[in-house]
Amino acid sequence: MEATPSGGQDSSEDDVMFNIHTGSSSPPMLVKLEVNQKPVQFEVDTGATVTVIDDRTLKSVFPHMPLSKSNIVLNTYTGEICLY
Repeated sequence: MEATPSGGQDSSEDDVMFNIHTGSSSPPMLVKLEVNQKPVQFEVDTGATVTVIDDRTLKSVFPHMPLSKSNIVLNTYTGEICLY
């Protein structure tokens, strides 16, 4: 199993996400949904309790929606706390 960055060349250090590769050759299941009349592609993850979007998608789909503080603590698959 290996974790590799999936942010791309133009990603800043703040918005890098990681994929966990388990050796499986199955491609991720993707679905395109309409959010605020804009198409957004999501990866289906039936084990996830929250959905996370990057800053670029937030600004594109919800340009006027202010963010508010949350007390939710996110953990990685292996239990480490996600620092953001």
